[in-house]
Order: sequence, then structure tokens, then C-alpha cells
Amino acid sequence: MNAVDKVLPPKDVDYTAPSEADQVRELLGRAGLSQRAGARELEINERTMRGYCAGDKVPRVVMLALERLVDLQRRVS
Repeated sequence: MNAVDKVLPPKDVDYTAPSEADQVRELLGRAGLSQRAGARELEINERTMRGYCAGDKVPRVVMLALERLVDLQRRVS
């Protein structure tokens, strides 16, 4: 092992940030909601929610609303 190998992170570790689609799916899961139920809660079209989960640009207000749904679910549980 040389000096460079001691400084660099392991090659088998993924350091990429999750995509917005990954974040939406994660938040829906943490809130205990399907894509359909999440769309209903946010009063948006199901196709729009599917788009967000597939990689379409997600408005910040939608991310904030999903985070709020997770918080509300936590308080109920």
C-alpha cells in the first residue's frame, strides 16, 4: 500500500448523493405511503408523482411537503 492508497477512500464505496427520485421514494416509504397515496395526500396527479419517482425535476415545495408527511407519521406512531 502506497501513500496515495492511504488517503483515498475505498473504491467499493459509493459516495454519490441520492437523486431527487431516490429521495422522493425514500420519503414516501418513511411516511408509509404508496405513490398513489402520496399523490392524494399532496393533491397532485398520480402521473406527476410517478414522474417524480422516475426522475422528473421535483419542486422544492413537494420535497418539503413530503418531509412534513414523514414528521406527521412519526408523531402518530
